[in-house]
Amino acid sequence: MEGFDSAYIEIGLKDELTAINAMAAAECTIMAMRRYPFAEISLVIGGFDDDPREVWDIPEAKEYFEMFIDAMFILNAPPARQWRMDKATMGVVAMCCGFGRIIGRDPKTGAYDIRIAWKE
Repeated sequence: MEGFDSAYIEIGLKDELTAINAMAAAECTIMAMRRYPFAEISLVIGGFDDDPREVWDIPEAKEYFEMFIDAMFILNAPPARQWRMDKATMGVVAMCCGFGRIIGRDPKTGAYDIRIAWKE
């Protein structure tokens, strides 16, 4: 179990994006960060696969990510810059919470290059 190098956590589902669920997802994420200290974590919200918009352009998903991040800090998670999230997850978190800016896009994969302006 100690050898995991990545973890995939579904922090919410489209029709169940409540503050209570955000708090539970934050608890789960913090536990995973502690239990697997070397794993890179990917966070997703399920149920939006058919929506062509980016997560940060979907109002309910954006609001849920904001609730999730608030819950992380309420539960005394380490500062966000210390989270071991994959690049895509950190980009989504940054864009949803207002401290990210798109600076480019890979022409082959379509992946965004997002600059993160960390808040202390």
